[in-house]
Amino acid sequence: MSIVIVGFVYFLLFIAVLFPILILAKKKEVLPPPPPPEQLSKEELDHYDKVEKNLERKLGKKLRREEEKLRKQRIRQLRKKIRERERTRAKLQKRKEPQPDKKKEERQQGANGKPADKTGKKKKGKQDEELNQMAAEGKRKQEQKVKETESEAAAKRKKKEQLRQAILREKQRQKELERQRKELERQRAEQDIKRQKEIKHRKKRIQNSLNKIKDGLAGFLRRQGLYKTSEDIEKERKQREKDLRERKELERRKAQEERERKKKEREAERRKEESTMEKLRKDALAEKQKKLEEEKKLEEEKKKRKEAESKELARITSENKLIKEHIEKEKIKRGEEKEKLRELRKKEKEMQKAEREAERKKREAELDRQRKKERKLRQKEENLVKKEKLSQKKKLDEFRRENKIMQKKMLKEEKLLKKARQRNKVLMQKKLALERKRKSQREKGGKKAGRKISAYKPERKKERSMMHRIAALNPFSGKKLFFKAERIAAKNKSKEKEIRELQNIISGHKKECSRLENDVRKQVNLQKNNARKIQNEKDKIIEEKRKAAQHSDTEIEKAKSEVKRISLARKKEQEGNRKKLKRLKFIEAHWKKELKKWKKDARREAAKAEQKARQARKEAEKRAAVKRREEKQEERRLDRERNQAAKLLKKEKELLLQALERRKMLEQRNKELMRSRNNNESGLKLIPQRADFFLRNVTHDSGLSLDNKQPVRSTAELCSALKNMSDKKYHKLKDDVYSWVIDIVGDVSLAMGIGLTETRSEAIQEIEAHITKLKKIKSKKG
Repeated sequence: MSIVIVGFVYFLLFIAVLFPILILAKKKEVLPPPPPPEQLSKEELDHYDKVEKNLERKLGKKLRREEEKLRKQRIRQLRKKIRERERTRAKLQKRKEPQPDKKKEERQQGANGKPADKTGKKKKGKQDEELNQMAAEGKRKQEQKVKETESEAAAKRKKKEQLRQAILREKQRQKELERQRKELERQRAEQDIKRQKEIKHRKKRIQNSLNKIKDGLAGFLRRQGLYKTSEDIEKERKQREKDLRERKELERRKAQEERERKKKEREAERRKEESTMEKLRKDALAEKQKKLEEEKKLEEEKKKRKEAESKELARITSENKLIKEHIEKEKIKRGEEKEKLRELRKKEKEMQKAEREAERKKREAELDRQRKKERKLRQKEENLVKKEKLSQKKKLDEFRRENKIMQKKMLKEEKLLKKARQRNKVLMQKKLALERKRKSQREKGGKKAGRKISAYKPERKKERSMMHRIAALNPFSGKKLFFKAERIAAKNKSKEKEIRELQNIISGHKKECSRLENDVRKQVNLQKNNARKIQNEKDKIIEEKRKAAQHSDTEIEKAKSEVKRISLARKKEQEGNRKKLKRLKFIEAHWKKELKKWKKDARREAAKAEQKARQARKEAEKRAAVKRREEKQEERRLDRERNQAAKLLKKEKELLLQALERRKMLEQRNKELMRSRNNNESGLKLIPQRADFFLRNVTHDSGLSLDNKQPVRSTAELCSALKNMSDKKYHKLKDDVYSWVIDIVGDVSLAMGIGLTETRSEAIQEIEAHITKLKKIKSKKG
């Protein structure tokens, strides 16, 4: 017997060792925890959201199945109880059915059909009275019970009605909330549409105003007679085509180089990925081989352990046999031998304990080893995930860097465009001045005095071509507006996406609420059906009791002998019914609690859904506010630009008017000079010395002279004079400098440049630039 027990113990220990090993072998690879949402990209976040939703759906399905199982189980139990009750009622009915008693009938009739003795009649009368009294008491009790059951049923009905009303109210409230939400969404959509329309109208108004300004400029130029000749237009067109071809060729080359570079990068990335994949495969194979080797080692160890255990068992069994024989021999001996036996038993127990301890230690060591291996594997996986994340981060950083570079390029291009526009304005003004000069020369009729100031010098060919090229560009291009509109459209798309996601969430919550409501409705209907069944059974019992109470006197007489038995059975039945009623009440209370819980859950879910919707609304409102702010800023910026454009136009007009006035003044002076020449004989000598005349008048009277009060005779001298001058003095003499440049130097473009400057230093820079340009032209000619 002891051998069997020891063997069983060892078998149990073997199972205890083997079971966790098998579980660990079957266990799936443990994935690392997901990274925090700050480190994830939008696609990864979407993926995690999808996974989370799927898990929630699966868990919900499982919970529903379990609830359904529990509900079916309860229904089965209730049906079982109902069947038992029906069986008991059927048994009672059988007992209540009257059976003919021939002996009693014979006793009543007496011998040979004669009536029985009077003494017997008296006894029967007393018994009848007692029976009647008992029957009346039974009736009274039954009626009382019926009333109690009816009142309970009414109370239950009332509670159910209240529950139904509460559910209806909750539904109504949810409908109202849904309606309000839809109304809000509709209003917001209408407001967005209105805002977009207003923005469109504003943009149109701004565009119209810009077009009007352009038309005004064009008209002004037409009136001034600044139209180009067909030859100039043809040259410009050819030049533009040439520039376009060159630009396209450059762009094509750049695109080709970019494509080749990207192809090389992709190839390098692909090779890197392949190499990493190959390394991963090799690592995986090595790990698999290691695992196989470990498994083989474990199997060998198990085999060795089994052999050792079998040997140990054989040794223990042999020892046990010897001990048993020794015990049988020593049984005859007395106290000393008993003590020895006790010591042997103690030793045996200690040996068993030591064996158990050794086995436990072995198990713990194996478990530790396995845990270490798992930890290493987990660390490797985590390292791999980290590497992937780092690579993704690097890619993102590169993409951002490229983005920044592109933005910088865009800014540079915008700056260049602005400069080109400014230059265009200057050149336009220069052109106007040239045209004026040309007209004045034509009027003079090609005399020596007129030909002296030549506007069409060969060194200005480049300048004129540049001016025409810039004039061809449209300074009021709607590029920025177009890009802005594109950005707004992209933002709108993203917002529409977010709204769609919120709608999906709300619909999910709605479905969940409807499902909970259906479950509650089902439970309520079940309760109603159960209550109805119980009520029907009670009604049947009451009806049977009423019928039993209305039995005739003959039936009561027949049932005299069974009155006591029936009363006892009735008592038992009542006790059973009382217990069943208690049980049913307990079940009802339990279901009520369940219902309350479900309602609470439903309310909580609805509250959560409302909160989410509220948050979504708030976020949408915030976004709308940000959008409105941005739109206002955009409108202000456009207004600013429009005002600036208007101011520039004003300035240009003013400058043109000033130029026209100066031209008129010059024409008047020329006329006066001509008149004096015609009238005077010495007038012919004065005209070649026109410069000296102007120098005297301008320099000595106004102060435009060098330090030794000598008159300024060249642009270099003018530059040095301006350097020695103060800013205040320059502002006073600005018009004199302008007229000096036109009359003495005869360069309208330089005069226009000086006229556009605001400070003395800018005027000096303009003159120096003019001098350097002239030097370059001379050196090229030389």
